[in-house]
Amino acid sequence: MRIEHIAMYVKDLEKTKTFFETYLNARANAGYHNPKTDFRSYFLSFDDGARLEIMNKPQMQDSPKAMTHKWICYALLGLLCAVLQTTPGLFQFGAAKPLWLLPLALAVAVFEGEFAGAVFGAVCGLMWDWLAGRTVGMLALELLLLCFAVSAVMQLYFKNSAANFALIASAAALLVLTLDWLFFYYMPGYSGAASRWLWFVLPTAALSVPVCFPLFGVVRRIHEEFKIDNGVV
Repeated sequence: MRIEHIAMYVKDLEKTKTFFETYLNARANAGYHNPKTDFRSYFLSFDDGARLEIMNKPQMQDSPKAMTHKWICYALLGLLCAVLQTTPGLFQFGAAKPLWLLPLALAVAVFEGEFAGAVFGAVCGLMWDWLAGRTVGMLALELLLLCFAVSAVMQLYFKNSAANFALIASAAALLVLTLDWLFFYYMPGYSGAASRWLWFVLPTAALSVPVCFPLFGVVRRIHEEFKIDNGVV
């Protein structure tokens, strides 16, 4: 078997070409440029017959830096959602208010994958627990499992669209709220538990549906803005 050449992406195409020509006696061809994608490359030939292709695209992201910026954006968006969810009277209908942290965590899971999404979901759950003044951990576990499951389900069975996401996220919201109602209202035997499910759980899940659309759009924009370029030539 013979390897014809090896290729690698570089930040500065001209400086890299000059380095190989100066120190390793490489010979560069005239270069290639795709005006549609602005992809550029040089083939460098060496005395022993080996060849190296160096490549660059202007919109290439620096992987560690892009990842850091992306998750900073998600973290700031999480803080904003926490404020919106906990501000008294904001978007309130009776006793019900829309959920913001849950749809955000699910949207991140859809775009970033099961494992990263599950971790982000757990963080959102811890924040939700802490802001609600509750025992820390229950919502974190629920959101961790939900984010993992929703990410997998969306990848395997659903087209990645805002409408499908809103449908699944609203079902997830109803599930989380019902579990919360079951453990903290129904099982302890509080009077009016059925009324609370009817006038709080259902309206909260319903009010969370419109929230899904802007959050899905913002998370998709962040994901695409910091997506690592795979080098389509």
